[in-house]
Amino acid sequence: MTRQVWFQLVDGEGNAVTSADRVEVLSDEADVVDLRKEVKKEWSNTLADVDAGNLTVFANRAAYDAKQALEEDSPIGPLGGSKQDALIVQVPTQRRVETDEEPALKKPKTSTVIKDEHMKSIGHSLDIDTWQVGGIALDICRIESDFPEWFYVRKETIDIIKVFEAQMKANLNTVLIGTPGVGKSMLVVLFAFYIALLQKKRVVLFRKQKGKGFSMLYLDAEKKNCWRMDDALIEDLYLHRQYFMGAELCLDGLRYNDVESHFGMMGKFRLLATSAQYPLKDDDLVVIRECLVPFWSLSDLNAIGTHREWPEHENKDRYFYSGGNLRAFLSGEGHAGTSIDKAIRRVVPNDAELLNTQYGGASYLSDRHWICVITSEYALRQLGKIVKPSYYEELWSKGRMLGDDGLMGIAFENYVHTLARDGKKIELQVRAYDRVKARQHTYVALEFEAKACRNDGIDATECDAAMKRLASSSDDYWYPSRRSLDTIDSVAKLNMGGQPNMVGLIQITKSDKHTIDSNAVDKYAGFFPNGSRYIALVPNKETCDKFRLAPASPDTKVPLDVAYITTWCL
Repeated sequence: MTRQVWFQLVDGEGNAVTSADRVEVLSDEADVVDLRKEVKKEWSNTLADVDAGNLTVFANRAAYDAKQALEEDSPIGPLGGSKQDALIVQVPTQRRVETDEEPALKKPKTSTVIKDEHMKSIGHSLDIDTWQVGGIALDICRIESDFPEWFYVRKETIDIIKVFEAQMKANLNTVLIGTPGVGKSMLVVLFAFYIALLQKKRVVLFRKQKGKGFSMLYLDAEKKNCWRMDDALIEDLYLHRQYFMGAELCLDGLRYNDVESHFGMMGKFRLLATSAQYPLKDDDLVVIRECLVPFWSLSDLNAIGTHREWPEHENKDRYFYSGGNLRAFLSGEGHAGTSIDKAIRRVVPNDAELLNTQYGGASYLSDRHWICVITSEYALRQLGKIVKPSYYEELWSKGRMLGDDGLMGIAFENYVHTLARDGKKIELQVRAYDRVKARQHTYVALEFEAKACRNDGIDATECDAAMKRLASSSDDYWYPSRRSLDTIDSVAKLNMGGQPNMVGLIQITKSDKHTIDSNAVDKYAGFFPNGSRYIALVPNKETCDKFRLAPASPDTKVPLDVAYITTWCL
């Protein structure tokens, strides 16, 4: 009869080499010799250079601390009956002849050598201290294939570079945290090459990538000994441990539990990127600092779209779904939209408010000052069916605090839609648009309160059909499910100048200037034979006073107005 026996490998200093594991083929009569053989078989890669007879076995951690090893003929019996009370199996320290030079690390048989000219090519563009905002061509993608050929350096990248260099000088280890898809992995890869090529240090980059497993990159540029291993295992770190000693360890995609389970090998990392929380203990704070990698601004994402020669409307469509998520912006609407739909289905009203938490001002190192917001307009529209208008007022305040115009614009537009959806009274001040800029404007009051609101239409064809239905239905406010209209954001039936059911073709914007498509306005106006007006709706009087269209005098016969919400005081 066989049973499971739990054990944990430790090195000569007692550091965990593995998390607790088990062997399942021990008989009731098994002794320490039998256990050694099974452990050797189970961890054959890690123990490739270790004889089973050289493994030392202890009944549990307490016995190890007391240095009370089991004899070779000691029966296993009930020992190792649980993960919490696992046997301790100590691996002997690997000895080597002391020399003045570090031993050359032999390339593992399953790895690929990196040519020296590739490393030199990368090094030529890696003087990160001189970088400015903008794109730069890097050859890192020839080694790490998911690294972009054209790497966009945003202001936050420069800030994080300064933070990381300060941490290095202070001999502190750094944990990069943040939302998935904001570029943490790319920063770890970048810093790994920077440490190897400019700081002239040996580097081990160990990455965990979804759908690909582990990979390991060893960089010793000084000795021209660089190689990469696909399909790596955590055991490979242990297998080459004696050679990696003294190298800077960079980890990507691993979680706190991964590091804790292999603390003897991974605990001394220089840099770790993780999307999960990394709960720092009091003694961690002596050597580790967390650094936030924030979401991307619309202007930075537009710069990437411009480099890729995407038309402006495609950038807008991508940002509608992705918000500040770089990965989602690059992957397109399908992936982002599906992920958001799945997440929104699990949200209830009380939970939605928790998605918009605020801690204070901006700081990369202090979590008390970090801000959590949703930046995807598609997600915010879906949430708009759940949350109150005040949700978007708070989002506006955070966007202003962050200096993110795109986020503020998203907040204001969805605020208006949510007011209409909830049947709230919207108080406006409206003026006629001056084709020739004037200094003085005359405003008139206008109140609107939607009795029936519709939200549908995912493309231009469906939106055209929805507007035609609106003309003859009892609905009095409509806006599309997705960003699929040119030049306007919603349609409302208004009472203006004594004309009931005058239709407002409403463009909602926080900006004091906006591009208008006259052909689109004329087309939409044709759906409403009883009359329509184009209305640019902005947050406040100051913006309204300065508002200009581009072109300044549009080629359309549709009356043009500008309005602001009197109750918007942010």
